[in-house]
This record gives sequence, structure tokens and C-alpha cells, in this order.
Amino acid sequence: MQAWQCGGRIEILPCSQIAHLQRAHKPYSLIISPLMKPNALRVAEIWMDKHKCMVYLAWNLPLENHGIDFGEVSSRIELCKKLKCNSFEWYLKNIYPNLMPLQNIVGYGAVSIQGLGAFYWRFVYYHLTGELYVGQLYAETYSSDLCLADPGEGWKSELVSCQEATVKRLNMYWDFKQVIHFTDEDTEASRVMDTNRCLEVSKRSSGSHILILQKCTGQRWTIQHTVRNWGVSSAFNKNGTGR
Repeated sequence: MQAWQCGGRIEILPCSQIAHLQRAHKPYSLIISPLMKPNALRVAEIWMDKHKCMVYLAWNLPLENHGIDFGEVSSRIELCKKLKCNSFEWYLKNIYPNLMPLQNIVGYGAVSIQGLGAFYWRFVYYHLTGELYVGQLYAETYSSDLCLADPGEGWKSELVSCQEATVKRLNMYWDFKQVIHFTDEDTEASRVMDTNRCLEVSKRSSGSHILILQKCTGQRWTIQHTVRNWGVSSAFNKNGTGR
């Protein structure tokens, strides 16, 4: 990224010979995630501009107060400006157009429901226009990103390909607003805009819980991390409640 964005170039030399000398015993832990995170966040802060949240999203980290020391980056950012390096947006358009970052993500991470203790649902990211993506940042092998949709009847929600849901105009747009200061009167469950039904949790006779679609009863969901203002002053990077 540094080479491309700052006027350098990467050459492919078919006749070159490359060797890698490896130690017999690695001088570091086999668990490399703690080592990778500071480096990944440092790269994101210096080179990825507004798209840096994609790295935080991939690691499921808050944008602030994450407890990971990636060092001082302001001098490197100033150097990029002095050298008139291209933006990450330029990199996406001209060097790596196949990389399609998620745009306008306002919330991400685990979702939980208030009043049910430690009931946590899957990893999600919520789009500014209402799509609720479920799963990883990018598709796994033979799988596509999935969006939560209301089939319009019955109590079961559906996880369908986001592209398919868009083409078929399925009920995939959810009204989930971030609320920082709230009272019982101004919050309710995550609601499907077109069907006016809410995604709620019901307790089985066995004691386990299931997700159902039904008339809203006031259950409140919380998305773990926030990317941008949801229309509430000073909402940046704070937990909130869905309605």
C-alpha cells in the first residue's frame, strides 16, 4: 500500500529467485493474533483513511479505547501528506478494484438483548440504509454475505444472500436506531420497515430461547460497537440500543 499510494511500483520478475531462510525454532508464540493486531491497526490508521473501520470491524474491536498500543502515527500521516501520497480511495479505484469495502456501516459486533442476561446473537454489521448483515466481514468459501430478512409470514426470519434479497426485493430493511440516553417510552425492538414486525426472543418450555418475528412487544437489542453518529449527538463509538 505504501509503494502504490506514494508513487512507487511493484514489479513482477519471472526469472528472479526468491528464498526464505527459516529458523528451526520460532522465537515467538504460535498464537500470532496479539502480534498482528497492533500492526494491522497501525497500517489502517496511516493508510486507510475513512476505510480504517474495516480493519476494526474484521477484528471486532471498538474504534477507540480498544487497549491495543500501535504506537504514534501522527508523524507518519504528516509525512504522507508532505509526499502527497494518494488516498486509500484512489488505491481501491486504481490498484485493487476487486476489493469492495462495506460502505456506510454504522454498527457492528455481537448483538444482545436487554433483560435476558447473557443472551448473545451472532456477529452482525448494520448498514445506514437498514440492511443487517450476518456473518463475517467477507464471504467464506462457497458462501456469500447473508442478510436477515422477514419472509412476510410465519415466525421464522431468513438468512439469504444480500444480493438475492436486493434483487427479489425481500423485506431486508430494519429500523434499528442507536439510542444513548433512553427511557422505556422511546425504545422498542429491531423492526422490519416493510412488515412492521419485530425480531424478538421467545423462551421455550425447555428453558432455551429462540428468535421469532412477531408484533413488537418492546424488547430492546444492543449492537456492540458504533462506527458513526446514528442521529444522536456525541454517539460516536458508544454502545446503544436498537429500536
